[in-house]
Amino acid sequence: MKKSIFYTAIVVALCNVSAMVHAQKSTDGKLPGAILVQLKSEQNKIIAMTKAHDKKNLALVKKDALKIKNATINDFKDHITYCPVYFYMDTNAEKVRAGDLGGILFAADSSPVPSSAPGLEDKNYIIVFYGYPITQSHTKKVVPDSIAKEPQTEAPNGRGLVINNSKMEQISYLYKFDFENFIFKKSKNRKYIAVSSKFDMEYYPTAAILDSKLYKSHKKITIRHLISTNDLFRD
Repeated sequence: MKKSIFYTAIVVALCNVSAMVHAQKSTDGKLPGAILVQLKSEQNKIIAMTKAHDKKNLALVKKDALKIKNATINDFKDHITYCPVYFYMDTNAEKVRAGDLGGILFAADSSPVPSSAPGLEDKNYIIVFYGYPITQSHTKKVVPDSIAKEPQTEAPNGRGLVINNSKMEQISYLYKFDFENFIFKKSKNRKYIAVSSKFDMEYYPTAAILDSKLYKSHKKITIRHLISTNDLFRD
């Protein structure tokens, strides 16, 4: 009985989240020709630990950052079938926001991707990253510069996949369900999961849900298609 009540409370909370998180059609009203995935370098942590001569934690954060990077790449490489997927480091986020893609994109095998690659023409792509979304009223426009702002206090309690248009304006969000929660079935494949034992760093798989939503969204991207309380991550 307690579990049932708890589950109902979660569903209600997530419904409230879906009402808060704003989404809008992409700039040209079409589905993306490609997905650009931003990977975290954890540069700020690395710089701070380097300055502090903290060699032990410096080595650990680099190791964890690499695990998270690999898990993210594995997830998108194995689960996105809708369109090409390209990757870039967050240190190049400003260039991506400006549409300057030359020399910064790479494929899952680390090979360079030219700015003329399929799906990049006419900026017909979406940009995604794992982190906290920014919430706003449905009456407002898309969130500008979503990577440049801190999440508001009403942001969902948990990270997920933040989905942006080619201008880096937030258009939607896929919630990360807690794999460790007893309600949800924990994935046994650690290839797509990475969590630091010491730092606030993690990645949980979201690519399969995004791929499914893109196929079902009928040439538009809206909150109705890209988030659902029924999107449980399972084996």
